[in-house]
Amino acid sequence: MSVVSRLEPWPSANQLSSLRSAVLDLSRAQEARCKSGEEGRRALDNDEGVLVVAAPYRICPLGAHIDHQGGVVGGLALNCGVLLAYLPTPDPPTVAACEEDGDERGGSRGEGDDGDDGHDGVAPLCVHGVAAPPPLPMTSASMVCLISDAFDGEVRFDLADVPPPGHVGAEKGNWGAYARGAAWAIRAWLADPATDLIKDRLTRGVVGVVHAPRGMDRGGISSSAAVGVAMLMALQKANGIDPHLDVDAWENILLAQQVENGYLGLHTGVLDQASVLLS
Repeated sequence: MSVVSRLEPWPSANQLSSLRSAVLDLSRAQEARCKSGEEGRRALDNDEGVLVVAAPYRICPLGAHIDHQGGVVGGLALNCGVLLAYLPTPDPPTVAACEEDGDERGGSRGEGDDGDDGHDGVAPLCVHGVAAPPPLPMTSASMVCLISDAFDGEVRFDLADVPPPGHVGAEKGNWGAYARGAAWAIRAWLADPATDLIKDRLTRGVVGVVHAPRGMDRGGISSSAAVGVAMLMALQKANGIDPHLDVDAWENILLAQQVENGYLGLHTGVLDQASVLLS
């Protein structure tokens, strides 16, 4: 269990620096999987382009989870929670180069898969001192790839192929369901005629590292919702949608609620999402 001082600034400069470096390592490792030339490659010499979303955990002194029944609640954000550091997924330098290298892996690794990784001796990354699985090569700019030091396994999927609601469960350990739910919620929102934004805008994935205090994801402090909110805001930003200017805070709260209600089939209110996004 992590002990967090209430006077400790969050996120700390060391946390931000470490996470940004980890994202650069992850991105470099993915690009190294392909025999590609310099054309179309990103300059990965520094971490200035790495963005970080902070989604705090919360406590609820009043009401707990009666918000979905119309009850009065009071949520307070903590100075710890989920940090998602990421880069927008680049255009593949040459997808053909990966294929010519005999690296055609049609499937994707599921969360928590401890089997043979098939990465030909590629050394695992180390995120905040925790070994993460080596990445598979990215084959499309719409790919999402996330690793974490707090949640097991690698999350990997294509925004163009997100399973429909009801096909991805929210069972314990399936943190990737919240990332997929965020993609589904944004796409449904963009398809709404009332949304005054380009309808086919969700085409850019993210390559990211998720950090959270170990041992605090079982205490009823909205760790799952924090992952959903962080992913929602990262995907918006990566696709040219400013989560603070183009989207009203309450609109994002309702979108984050749809991750749980509409995609995962959970019966929740907006306590968790509001505590994160209004903090």
